[in-house]
Amino acid sequence: MNIRSFALGPFQTNCYLLIDEKENKAIVVDPGYHPTPVLRVIQEEGLQVERILLTHGHLDHIGGLQAVKEATGAEILIHKREENWLTDPQLNRSAHWPQAGLIEGPPADGFVQEGDTIPFGEQTIRVAFTPGHTPGHVVYIMDGYVFAGDTLFAGGIGRTDLPEGNLDDLISSIETKLYTLPNETIVYPGHGPSTTIGAERESNPFVNDRFRING
Repeated sequence: MNIRSFALGPFQTNCYLLIDEKENKAIVVDPGYHPTPVLRVIQEEGLQVERILLTHGHLDHIGGLQAVKEATGAEILIHKREENWLTDPQLNRSAHWPQAGLIEGPPADGFVQEGDTIPFGEQTIRVAFTPGHTPGHVVYIMDGYVFAGDTLFAGGIGRTDLPEGNLDDLISSIETKLYTLPNETIVYPGHGPSTTIGAERESNPFVNDRFRING
């Protein structure tokens, strides 16, 4: 499988394009504002996009959702708790950043929850429920990879000072859903460079093994 990363829009949100080269099918994870580079690859390579997977419903992760949906017709999936975030500018926070563009749709086609599995070519994507940054945040886990959204970053964690954020929930999500993955698992975060579970367990200043022992 081929994984391509695009830092999109004013928030430089990481959008990931997962490509099954054998069947020429694809999945888009978190299409942020201005997804033209992603759509260009999809068109040039003639990819059939099956699904758009959303880790959560903040504006910077769904800013390009309308354009990608219109271009591909792919199924939009998000956790049920954030269903209304896709169509409500107050909930998705785009009302507070009107210069970036208000987001009022499109709605979800379906929902994901803890333990769901999504087939993709010869592989399977597993869904883990990871609230904290937002109440309906999820991550998508494959063999050797996790698309972590705004839970865990290289040397950081997601912010919890926005409405419905919860630091205790976020730390619990990281400890129980992410740090239980193998150390070599590559973390593809919502912003910034990729990292590994092992590197963050060792040195992340917010949640590391020392914190887990002494915190």
